[in-house]
Amino acid sequence: MSRPDGKAPYALLITPAPEETVSIFDVPARHGAMVLVSDPDRAQRGELETAMARFRLTPAEIGLLSGLVAGRTLRDYCDERRISINTGKFHLRSLFAKTETQRQVGLVRAALLAIRDL
Repeated sequence: MSRPDGKAPYALLITPAPEETVSIFDVPARHGAMVLVSDPDRAQRGELETAMARFRLTPAEIGLLSGLVAGRTLRDYCDERRISINTGKFHLRSLFAKTETQRQVGLVRAALLAIRDL
């Protein structure tokens, strides 16, 4: 989502919210959606490292996760870092395993929620 002030665009994540997620917000509905907004100027790498410390991520994994949280695609991140897509996929699979997530949307959601809870 672009911003009129010329800063980096907000990254939006809209995802279905399962009942156990909705219940933490004291919403009586059984189903819902979550809209998470990430300000790449706010979500600094150090903040992400702190929020995700319990997962013991490597610097390469934190770098990739930071890129995904900022709204970059895996391909864009790999091109920026001048690494192969296979290396990026390796780090992504490692992130999934460590965070017990299965998709990028779940991984980014976990990171944004961890940052929110700081």
